[in-house]
Amino acid sequence: VYASNFVEQKIETFNPNPKDVLYFKVEEKRPDVVNTEPGILKISTEPSGADIFINGTKIAEKTPFTGEFNNGSARVKLQKIKHETMDTLIVINGGQTTVLDVLMRSNETALLIKINSTPSGAEVALDGVSRGNTPAIFELDLTDASKRGSKPLRLTLADHDPISTTVDLRPSSSTLDLTYTLTKQIGAYRITSKPRGAQVFISGQYKGKTPLQGSLEVGNYKVDVKLEGYTTTDGIMQVGTESTTGLSFDMKKLPEIIRKLLSDMVLIDGGSYLMGCSPGDGECEDDEKPVHSVTVSSFKLLKYEVTQAQWRVVTGRDPSHFQDCDNCPVVQITWKDVESDFLPKLNDMTGRTFSLPTEAEWEYAARGGTTSRFYTGNCLSTNQANYDGNFPVSGCSKGEHRWKTIPVGSFLPNSFGLYDMLGNVGEMCSDWYEEYSESTALDPRGPYTGTHRVIRGGTFFWNASGCRVSNRSRIDGTPADIIGFRLVLR
Repeated sequence: VYASNFVEQKIETFNPNPKDVLYFKVEEKRPDVVNTEPGILKISTEPSGADIFINGTKIAEKTPFTGEFNNGSARVKLQKIKHETMDTLIVINGGQTTVLDVLMRSNETALLIKINSTPSGAEVALDGVSRGNTPAIFELDLTDASKRGSKPLRLTLADHDPISTTVDLRPSSSTLDLTYTLTKQIGAYRITSKPRGAQVFISGQYKGKTPLQGSLEVGNYKVDVKLEGYTTTDGIMQVGTESTTGLSFDMKKLPEIIRKLLSDMVLIDGGSYLMGCSPGDGECEDDEKPVHSVTVSSFKLLKYEVTQAQWRVVTGRDPSHFQDCDNCPVVQITWKDVESDFLPKLNDMTGRTFSLPTEAEWEYAARGGTTSRFYTGNCLSTNQANYDGNFPVSGCSKGEHRWKTIPVGSFLPNSFGLYDMLGNVGEMCSDWYEEYSESTALDPRGPYTGTHRVIRGGTFFWNASGCRVSNRSRIDGTPADIIGFRLVLR
């Protein structure tokens, strides 16, 4: 029947029940001209909330729905739980609106099934028919009596033992909700190394020493193998069920100079002290105040400053200005060079986690339990440290000025067994520079951001006052002949 601006058609072929009728309307803007514009499709159902499939693809929205589509025919399927599916072919014309208004018939013989599993993603097969992966939600039409009763259900997931069971299928107004737990399959492994006795870490957890054997859930694992004096090595272990997984490591000795570095780490027992200007020290600057109580935990500190030879072995280069002195401290480096180049390479080589000391750790270690302006007392001679001896502190004797770095360990250590904590080169700390506060602190790390890094200990170019244990300095990203560093292990 034609009206002024739309066509109404009555269709009864899609449904065997002649009482259930589908109506759709086409509103025509220009029926006499072919229109290349998209067409509008409006779909509504009673009841609403039906899933919509257009040309086999499920769209995100449910009924009621309105959307634009290109000209042409389209297969529309509507599904709603506990209702019969509607499936029909329509024609969408450009510049026109196609309206589907569907009364969906309830299905009293349907059964809604929900199947979940831990972990999810298991493939579901019910009565030999695949039903997707968990979490799976689907509906069965049990009109046919042969589909009812006890039916086999199987869940399968890679690297897990399958689950095989049966379920009783009968029409019901309630949902059949099923949940299963799949067990990870177990496989055997064996890890060996040359030489034997290396520590084995699987996914970061210590498991024992080589040769090591055991069992794990099927899967891939990162294995790290560490042995004192040898380069840390790692690998990926793929544990399966068919046979024992074997992993063997041929470990390489660390260079002698790095082995010595490891043996030169000195344990510093933690404790509390007053950080800042030493009592009675008239040389103190404003940034050494206020004096405040600090507690540090135990740590290990390298007894010497890092040398040119050590830097060269780790990084493959030597930027130092003072050449032909392998045992002199490395200089002409920046904080970024240490953090981004030297430390990552050294840590990867040794399997340790070296870093720069904090300012609080540095002063605690430099004092060595003393409270005087130097760990040598209130005076510092050039027989005790490398600095500009022409400028001692008031009341102390002059000494020589060497004008360059000298080999580490040239003078006696402090009471903690640490060498060259004063003079030779200023030592980088991990902290950004900031003013002190009066607050008591436990293992302070300094501010999160800043423009300059802390330098402590004085240099061969500075006067004696610059080498006091409480003296603070700072540096930006510029390399210098007077700046080096030492290492900490926590």
